[in-house]
Amino acid sequence: MDERVLIYVAGNPELYPLEYYDPESGTYRGAIPELLADFAQQEGYEMVYYEPGTADRREALAGNLQADVISGVTGAESFENTVSSLTLFETNDVSYGLAFTESAPESFISALTAYAEARTTGDVTEELLAAVAVPSAGNGHALPAILTLAAALCAALAALAIVWRKGKKRVTAARVELDTDPSTGLYNQFGFEKVFNSTVNDNNRALYCMLCFHFELGHIERVGGPGEIPRFQRFAAEALKRWVSGDDIMALGSNGDFFILRQSESPQAARDWAIRVREEMRAYECAGATLNLRDISVGVFPLASREYDYESILYHARQCAISAGYNDMKAKVCGAGQCHICEEERELLADLERGLQNREFQLSLQFFVSAKDFHITGGEALSRWMHPKRGLLSADRFIPLLEREGRIDKLDFYILERACEFLQKLGEVRSEDFFISCNFSRRSFSKPGIKDQCREIIERYNFPHRELIIEITESGDIRPEEAEQMRENILAVRSLGVQVMFDDFGMGYATFHDLQVYPMDGLKLDKSLVDCMNTRQGQTIMEGIVRTGHNLGLVILAEGVEEEWQVEKLQKLNCDILQGYLFYVPLPAAEALRQAADPK
Repeated sequence: MDERVLIYVAGNPELYPLEYYDPESGTYRGAIPELLADFAQQEGYEMVYYEPGTADRREALAGNLQADVISGVTGAESFENTVSSLTLFETNDVSYGLAFTESAPESFISALTAYAEARTTGDVTEELLAAVAVPSAGNGHALPAILTLAAALCAALAALAIVWRKGKKRVTAARVELDTDPSTGLYNQFGFEKVFNSTVNDNNRALYCMLCFHFELGHIERVGGPGEIPRFQRFAAEALKRWVSGDDIMALGSNGDFFILRQSESPQAARDWAIRVREEMRAYECAGATLNLRDISVGVFPLASREYDYESILYHARQCAISAGYNDMKAKVCGAGQCHICEEERELLADLERGLQNREFQLSLQFFVSAKDFHITGGEALSRWMHPKRGLLSADRFIPLLEREGRIDKLDFYILERACEFLQKLGEVRSEDFFISCNFSRRSFSKPGIKDQCREIIERYNFPHRELIIEITESGDIRPEEAEQMRENILAVRSLGVQVMFDDFGMGYATFHDLQVYPMDGLKLDKSLVDCMNTRQGQTIMEGIVRTGHNLGLVILAEGVEEEWQVEKLQKLNCDILQGYLFYVPLPAAEALRQAADPK
């Protein structure tokens, strides 16, 4: 060869006498380095040990592809990015040799393999003798001495195998420690990924389910105080260990959830098993009581017929568990549709800011009519999302998501501005009052600064402020301090001349107690109350609400009106305003503007 090919070797510093680091010379010595040097001289290669030293850096050099050859490899060792191996020396139960990485030239691998396999037994014996600095005999009279020395060398290699196995156990123990959570004894996220990749493949993935036990650790800590989370995790880990089989693989996720890779005859069987484990975990006592139903929920992700990678599998299993808790379910199997929803929700959250900036959210209105003569008096501001990839999305595709993720306030203020813009345009062509109600979630309306944000938007447009109504919608209960903040916000917004009413009154969190606490201008009665007016109890309840509201000076609006008999009963009860598909469906803002300007 005209030009020598450079080959980098990662050496084993502690495999005497086969390969070891000699601090005096600063190089590797032993049978393997001598063999490689002889091969390099014969075949025209330049063999260079990469950064020789006392530390064993073979695993790192293999992982980073910084070496072409991993040297001093025992038969049980394995390294990343290696494509083949070559045995150079062998005892009864342990082999020693080389491993070639992906960066090693194929021609080099072939040449070195041919060189090593051409060695005779005598060649191997001489290499071993030379490695322990024993001169080889030059004639047959020295044969007994050679045999004696060879036997001694074999004994040395056997002792080396014992030392290697002990060292391997220490290395294994160290690796287990690195891959294990010390508090629970479960795999950590790094160890779990390794064992997952070595366990699951295309041929067996149909046998497995990934289970996620999701814990509301914030609530557990809030109730139990400092140190409660690790105590609970240890308790839950011990409960889990009592239920698992030898084939189950358990891990503690980076977010505090537990993951289990489990073989199961069906996803439903895995779900039933998880529910039983969950009940044992729920027995944990926190502040003198067992855990709440939502503190532990389980998601089951079947690996069968799925092309998801490791990270996606964990993600979907966890999202399924969170969804189960959110919907008051103990456990939930993640189907293909659920995965699609997770992926869509993730995309929609990422696209929210862009959608608001580009005005992808479109205003539509569903008209209100007077209960007396069905004259249009206003409308509710609704939103649709014209997503550039997913097309026109109805509100139920994104509003529950934004409420759950605490980002609904961005949309609330966006729609408020669009409604104010509509009122200004309508005021230019209509003299009669037209009221628009805009939805704000309870959580949005219980935050500080609402008045300033509303004023900033409202004052950009010219319209009578009394025509704007804020509807406070159902979006979960709020804490006492938030309730006081919401009361202050209602007073502040009403001082701007804007009206406020409760949406879905009579159901959920909007109750008669709220009428004592919060100053209101009106009530919107929930559709379920309207639907139940055909019973004696339902009509009595509705009559009481309407009468109470009028006695308090409130305007009463009934939503969800879809039947003629409902209209008749609501008129007899002296309900003020009606809304429902019996009268109008939601209309795009442009069409609503045209009809509101000319209601005839």
